[in-house]
Amino acid sequence: MLIGAVLAVSSSYLLTKLGMGSLEGFSLVALRLTTAFITLGAVVARRLIRSNLKTIEAGMLLGALMASVLALQTFGLHTVSTSEGSFLSSTTTGMVPLMMIAVTRRLPKPAVAAGNALVLAGIYVLTGMNATSLAPGALMYLASAALYGVFIIAIDRFGARVDVLAAGVFQLGFAAVIAWEISLPLETPLLPTTEAE
Repeated sequence: MLIGAVLAVSSSYLLTKLGMGSLEGFSLVALRLTTAFITLGAVVARRLIRSNLKTIEAGMLLGALMASVLALQTFGLHTVSTSEGSFLSSTTTGMVPLMMIAVTRRLPKPAVAAGNALVLAGIYVLTGMNATSLAPGALMYLASAALYGVFIIAIDRFGARVDVLAAGVFQLGFAAVIAWEISLPLETPLLPTTEAE
């Protein structure tokens, strides 16, 4: 299952890059999110109907974060390769423990701190990049990784108080609405016209 999840996430960068050949950025994000919301909403419709206000509010906040993450990644792909984008997204792995220090006001256990240091050092060594040579798309990917870290922490915080599955589906719907609100006045939304799209 883990291998399937990794393949699905990794292939999404390639599919996004392909979709950008004929669709504008926010239109692509809006279509992806709308499709996911409709599909998953149909599967868990009963849970959505029974949701309380806190679950819907959590979905709204998560949706705003998700729309921001996807928009930054989509526009970042204009100046970086899919492999670079995928790799830069993985910096979330190193950012989340650092963010948790700020949230919990506690230092991590030594093993977690050492693991985080290794992840960040590995990313630095493998990319060979420094902050002065990053392309705009790379900076967008790093910003999206930071926002995704905030997204992960928000899900952790909401976990005990709301129906996380329903909030996750609402998040897709709210993120789709945000993407459409930006897409419609600024872009010329088009539906895919060929099988490849």
